[in-house]
Amino acid sequence: MAHSKIGFYGDSFVETWRHDDGPKNDLKTWPRIVAEKFDLDIVHSGKGGTSYWDIPLQQFSLDNVPDILIFCWTSSSRLYNKDRIQLMPNPRESLFQLGEKKLDGVTIAKMDSAARGYYKYIHDEKKEIAEYKACLYWFDETILSQVPSDRKIIHLWSFGHDKHDTKLSGKYHPHNLTYMHNWKHGCEIRPSCMSVALMDGANFHDVDKSENHMNTQAKHDLMASFVMHSLIDTNVNGGYDREALNDYSENVVKDHIYTTMPPSK
Repeated sequence: MAHSKIGFYGDSFVETWRHDDGPKNDLKTWPRIVAEKFDLDIVHSGKGGTSYWDIPLQQFSLDNVPDILIFCWTSSSRLYNKDRIQLMPNPRESLFQLGEKKLDGVTIAKMDSAARGYYKYIHDEKKEIAEYKACLYWFDETILSQVPSDRKIIHLWSFGHDKHDTKLSGKYHPHNLTYMHNWKHGCEIRPSCMSVALMDGANFHDVDKSENHMNTQAKHDLMASFVMHSLIDTNVNGGYDREALNDYSENVVKDHIYTTMPPSK
């Protein structure tokens, strides 16, 4: 079939801004590069700051499935909230909310306080990882197994999981990341999006306000090339392989040095 629609599901790494969103950015973003390359209409955008649970609970539906699906799986540590308040171990100075429903500042502050208490007194890392793996396995086996075979599915990782190596920890270096699920339904791309974003010695402050956190055209072009290659050339015959693992880590590592540590929280 001729592909005509593409949907992006996940957090800010796959969010497509409206013209009035965020600071002015003259870069052509990687989702738009991919859409233009294959002459696709973008019918769904990711939502910045959301939990991985936002994909199955609020973003993706088996009704009217686009021709190409791009999923980007965010950190396991973000707490899900139906009002899309960003709740994470190291919250921003000012929380934000996405979607039509607006909460008052007092309510948001109470939610922030509750989240901080959870992470301080209740949170358990082993439980967090187990729940993350369970969600991804369930989504893969139960939901994606129902997506028609003529649709193309791509899986990205926002961050991956740090191996806590003392030399590379915190830099999102591809050699220091692990990933919590091997996808059965969908072509998986590695390394993480943040690995690309932090190339060239960039730090979190450099990329925080950029669309998809790519602060140069070269980074958008590189990310787009990974996705486009995965859509058209994932096996020896040049076709799409729904169970492929395309690891482009060496493309990210070989020409770039990771020199900066993330800002302290």
